[in-house]
Amino acid sequence: FPVTIDEVGYWEMQTICGTSGIAFLFVQSFGCAWINFETNTCSIYYAADDKDSAQAVIEHEEMHCRGYDHIGQPMLFDKIFGSGR
Repeated sequence: FPVTIDEVGYWEMQTICGTSGIAFLFVQSFGCAWINFETNTCSIYYAADDKDSAQAVIEHEEMHCRGYDHIGQPMLFDKIFGSGR
């Protein structure tokens, strides 16, 4: 997928990445990747406030754009490549 990378403020990124409100007490995002399967594009958002980890976050999210999941969460791989492995 073509990838866009957007630097946003920390709190805006928490809202975009779905970790605002009560979930924020347990999980904080440093970035996220949103894949649009209708347009076959991937948008990466990361917090501009955290320059020290920005490159690592971008690299991690780029892997999601290529179909990689977190361990134990095969839903992205299954959506892109089908569940018959």
